[in-house]
Amino acid sequence: MNLLVFDDLFTPVEKKIDTKSKLIATLAGGPAASLLLVLVLSVLRSGGLAFRSEILADGGIAYFVNYAFFCNLFLLILSLAPVHYFWGEVRGMETDGLQILHALKEDGK
Repeated sequence: MNLLVFDDLFTPVEKKIDTKSKLIATLAGGPAASLLLVLVLSVLRSGGLAFRSEILADGGIAYFVNYAFFCNLFLLILSLAPVHYFWGEVRGMETDGLQILHALKEDGK
């Protein structure tokens, strides 16, 4: 499947996906990637790995991991929430969660 990328928005080039299962799998890909990243970052935050660097301060790496964790957690929650985006270039567009709910409610596919 070809995808167009616009500022962290991935949208299929083909506007018509032929089955409901393909549509739901496509829509679930973004939240699944965010969930995977949140899980990896939570392991790093919990001290699963020790980071030592002679270039960066010890607190700098921890700050980056915490910042990345909370940003991705926010993205995960926002993408799963069944709402319309309220800010930025994607304002008014449906979140993945809302699109999945609409796909599940559709009949005949």
